[in-house]
Amino acid sequence: MKLWLNHRRQPTPRFRSVCISRQRRGAAAAKRWPENIMRLIVAMCVFVTGCVAQAAVIVPTPAPLSISVSLPAEGSFGASNETRRLSFRASPPLFHVVVANTSSSDIRLWKEDCSWGYGALSFSFRDSGGNEWVARKKPRAWRSNYPRWWLLKPNETLIIDVRFAESSVWDGFKRPAKDSNLKLAVTAMFEIASDENSREHQTWTGKIVSKPIEVTFHD
Repeated sequence: MKLWLNHRRQPTPRFRSVCISRQRRGAAAAKRWPENIMRLIVAMCVFVTGCVAQAAVIVPTPAPLSISVSLPAEGSFGASNETRRLSFRASPPLFHVVVANTSSSDIRLWKEDCSWGYGALSFSFRDSGGNEWVARKKPRAWRSNYPRWWLLKPNETLIIDVRFAESSVWDGFKRPAKDSNLKLAVTAMFEIASDENSREHQTWTGKIVSKPIEVTFHD
């Protein structure tokens, strides 16, 4: 009986091999733990670097054209400050919009005297009460209409006359009451949609917007 009990306490060779194998695997896993941590850190760094690179790719490039309203402020002796003014009674009543080629390449722009460029220029207004509206050219018939364009070299500008008081041409320039003023924030917009003719003649398409300026309209 005693011999049998002693025999039961002795582990079998198979049991000893299983224990040794498990001990070895545990030791190997413990040795690989720092290596696994380093692999995880490297993978996270690669992921973050890829995200930063992708974000850098989507930064928008500057537009090749710029637009601005050319209307210097006026001042006179005794006036408290200088203001930008436009009078419907001026002779002639007009101001200018400047479109500039800010790129290093030539740019073709549709001219106003053809249907492709006629309505490219428009204006948005906002009064002191927050009301907003847009001035656009009225539709017109064309007896002679064929593609015509300006060629703007780098750093060249196109000056557009805006005869805002011509109600037969413009719709949206509100005339104030007689002997009164109307103060508005004015923004110029220039937009040409892509079509078959613009692709054929390689003219510019897109939209540019000026910085708003405060203008006082007077009648």
